[in-house]
Amino acid sequence: MSKGTNIWYEKDLADRLGLQRNILARARRNLKLKEGEGFGYGPSGRIYLTVQGRKAVFGELEIEEPEEERGSDSEKNSARGAESGGNGRRWTPPKSREGSFVRALRNPKLIEVRLEGEEACTLVRVQSNANFTAGMTVRARPPMEGSVWYLEGRCPRYRGRW
Repeated sequence: MSKGTNIWYEKDLADRLGLQRNILARARRNLKLKEGEGFGYGPSGRIYLTVQGRKAVFGELEIEEPEEERGSDSEKNSARGAESGGNGRRWTPPKSREGSFVRALRNPKLIEVRLEGEEACTLVRVQSNANFTAGMTVRARPPMEGSVWYLEGRCPRYRGRW
């Protein structure tokens, strides 16, 4: 959130929600928000969302606003909605999981990982698969859309070592 105002930069909001920025951007474009009303461009061209824009994007994605961002009025309304049943949908960021590296693919941005408790291998998107070796422990988080998971943290700097 920027200082002293009620705007959120799109990238910061995506990181806070555990989403990719392009998912928020796609929702903003689908809503056809106007510059100055729902969003705007901050210093160095960063896109920010106003309160109205943020509410519209959350509605488009069908997720609730995180509790620490709500005002006192909306907290009261959400408590009433929960008591009366409400829609019951509460979005939480995806949990990351550990697995062991199996092999590097020909695509230098993908690796195969066997997640703990699963027999099948999962594709994980990485910056570069050059320094991964068999048996390395990898943390990955599931995607919001699609089947390719995302590496959590950095790639190994040296071959076989974090």
